[in-house]
Amino acid sequence: MQVVDLYDLLLHGIKSDLLRLDNGDTVLVPPIGPEVTIEGMVRRPPFYELKDEKNLASVLELAGGLLPTAALKHIEVQRLIQHDKQTMLSLDIAETGDAAAITKELESFEIHAGDRIRIFPIASYNQDAIYLDATCCVLAATPTAKICASPMSSLPTRICCRNHPPLTPKSFG
Repeated sequence: MQVVDLYDLLLHGIKSDLLRLDNGDTVLVPPIGPEVTIEGMVRRPPFYELKDEKNLASVLELAGGLLPTAALKHIEVQRLIQHDKQTMLSLDIAETGDAAAITKELESFEIHAGDRIRIFPIASYNQDAIYLDATCCVLAATPTAKICASPMSSLPTRICCRNHPPLTPKSFG
């Protein structure tokens, strides 16, 4: 008889000391044990059965680690208190850039069976800018200006001028 850790086999490949299966061999797959769910910016984001993993760092290692687009300043863990309630925990890691400090914080966060971990992406835009995203239609076009209006308002929302001072809603009376 030989015990094979299927997670280890899938993650690290076949090892030379494994016996071959022959016709008539029996494979016993035990029921799944305690598990966690990891969503978001990790390399392998599905479900994982907990073996010896007790903290967030070890669970993230199971999931292949964080992607470069992961935001560490806010990690959510939805925790199920058996037969009682669900609660939301938050881990906010300071942006120090110190890998040892980040690892220490991840190791200090205890993981429980049934936890749903969400690793959010960093913002896909510059946080030091203001963005306006709206559908507009051209009301008038001249060689020097294009006037656009929001479909929900009669006020111009964007005016693009070339070689003229900017136009505002007051410019239209």
